[in-house]
Amino acid sequence: VAGAAPPNPRRKRRCNRPDGVSPTRSRRLQGVRPCRDFQLEFPIKLYFAQQEANAAAGTLLARQQDACRRWLANLRAPHLLGGDDLSYAQLVQQFRISQIETILAWLATCAAQLGESNEEGVPSP
Repeated sequence: VAGAAPPNPRRKRRCNRPDGVSPTRSRRLQGVRPCRDFQLEFPIKLYFAQQEANAAAGTLLARQQDACRRWLANLRAPHLLGGDDLSYAQLVQQFRISQIETILAWLATCAAQLGESNEEGVPSP
């Protein structure tokens, strides 16, 4: 058939970086952006990191906690919070701050549970 696609399309080849780390692995261990991306991507990343090793999951959790702390610091910047008058924008800002505080609390719970499973010698689910 003229103009038909080849039976096996070319596959993308991913090569290790010069330091020997797979680019896919390094992306899996990077934190994700706030809120929506966090809700969609982070649980998947955590699942695969945990399947790889508890150390990988611990690295991912630590990086995500650092990212959340940076977001929180940026959201709490004095020029963003304004004065005593709560405008709609400030209410939304407070909502975002509370979301990230909640995410940080959940990440701390995950890290603690991961630490407990390491201490007991029980593999993570």
